Parts: sequence; C-alpha cells; structure tokens
Amino acid sequence: MFVIHTKRKGFIHIPRTAGRFIESQCRLLEGFESIRPHHTNIPENLKHYEWHTLVREPVERVISIYRHSQGGAEMTRHKGTFDEFINGVSTGFEWHTRPQTDYITPNVLCWMDVSDCVKALGGTVTGEPINQSVYPKPTLTKEQINKVKSIYQSDIDLWKRLCYNV
Repeated sequence: MFVIHTKRKGFIHIPRTAGRFIESQCRLLEGFESIRPHHTNIPENLKHYEWHTLVREPVERVISIYRHSQGGAEMTRHKGTFDEFINGVSTGFEWHTRPQTDYITPNVLCWMDVSDCVKALGGTVTGEPINQSVYPKPTLTKEQINKVKSIYQSDIDLWKRLCYNV
C-alpha cells in the first residue's frame, strides 16, 4: 500500500496483482509514501484520498500464489501439489490467499491493466515486471479450475463486472 500525498491518491496492494511493480513505477512521484505492511486496510486519516487497486483474473492469481509459495516464498502454509494447496486454502484464507474483494471497499477504483493503474496514480511505466515466480506453471484440470472458482466466487463476480461493465 502506498499514497501520493500531493495527489491525494492511494494504492491498495492486493497480493499477486503486480503491486510491487506498480509501487516501483510511482516511487519517485513527489509526495510518495509507502505504508507498511503492504497489504492492509485504508488508514482512517487517509480515507478521503482517491484509492486505486489492480485486480487480476482470479484463477491466474491463485496459480500465481501457488507458484510463488512453492518457489519458497512464505506467503502461505499450504505446500505440495496444486490439489493439496487449494484444499488447504479451502479450509480458511490466510492474508495472501484472501479474495481480492476482501481488500476493496466501494470507493476503491479497480483497474485490470497495470499501465492504466500506474497512469491513474500519476506515474509512468518505465520498467519491466518484477517479482515473477520461476516455479513451473501448472496446467489445471476443469475440476481444479471449478474448485478455484467456487472458493473465489466473489472475485469471479467482480472480474465479470469489470470485464462487462455491469
């Protein structure tokens, strides 16, 4: 999470949605301040700012969480095969596995494109994506995809609303 005080704007960093990259593209803006922890609620004294976030296609985000955690990142206690991972997630969310909708309040502007989000915050995309997993991307079965969708139904609904402007 970060704010740009001079623009009275803020960014909510949802895990595995390019938040660190977006922050790197806005870090040099006048009035920039990083808020730790990165994944937190909007502070009361900054609720009047214009808030932005990037939303990722839900199944791709879950695959990214899985890959990143399997590659050694301590994002979640769930390890093993994708089935073991998603079965663990289904028993209860952790900070990084929470649905994207848990981070979004009604006044937060949701973006689906990194460049659009950076521009809305006043930054310019000058770099390449960072923090990408090197762990192999799994090919999910239809059953696995359906399980992810059922666990993350609120994110699926949000994604559909954003895609179709509903």
